[in-house]
Amino acid sequence: AWVGRWSERFPDVRVTLRLPIGADAGDADARIHVFRIVQECLTNVARHAKARAVRVFLGEAVAGGRRTLRLVVRDDGVGMDPGARNAGYGLIVIRERVHTLGGEWSLASRPGRGVRVAVEVPSAR
Repeated sequence: AWVGRWSERFPDVRVTLRLPIGADAGDADARIHVFRIVQECLTNVARHAKARAVRVFLGEAVAGGRRTLRLVVRDDGVGMDPGARNAGYGLIVIRERVHTLGGEWSLASRPGRGVRVAVEVPSAR
């Protein structure tokens, strides 16, 4: 629902969602934090990316008996220098949310080549 409203506000950006995940995946805290991370990523796309398309993937994986939620948000915008010292507030918020959940995240980008944010957090049940 929220992504649909975002798409209405930014009709020039095509949003593709892949959500091979059950409604009960992850605990309530993890779901809320992941939802807020998606919001922050889409806010960054709207403010900075000048993107034509953004893809959002959210799935659940099991490896070595450990369940994780995996989120990937990728845009085709102007990109950024991921090593720049002036990391925006949005990236700080994402990092803190992932840290709170005991997860890991990565940011990949190059100027002119879009941004890819990947998040993996434990999915307690």
